[in-house]
Amino acid sequence: MKTFRGMEIRPYCQVSDLPRVRIDRVRVQVRRTLFGETEYDIIGTMGEAGVGWPVCRPLDKLDEVWPEVQRVERMIENERRRQEDENARSGMAAPEGAV
Repeated sequence: MKTFRGMEIRPYCQVSDLPRVRIDRVRVQVRRTLFGETEYDIIGTMGEAGVGWPVCRPLDKLDEVWPEVQRVERMIENERRRQEDENARSGMAAPEGAV
């Protein structure tokens, strides 16, 4: 029985090269910098309580955030469908209620 394994990404980091991780959802975190500016981080996680990984560079404008979140959610949905099709072709149907 196979379930959705998540979409594999390379987390965004300016300083080091992070290993690839799997995510199945995204959220937006808002933070204020030391200079008083507001930044929006798009964070991908695997599961409800999973470790958060930055998906892209921090964004400055709120109107840039939602199109990026929707783009990443579409990519996750496309990966879920691809894995579902792969499971169906291999004869392993996804269980009912699987994400």
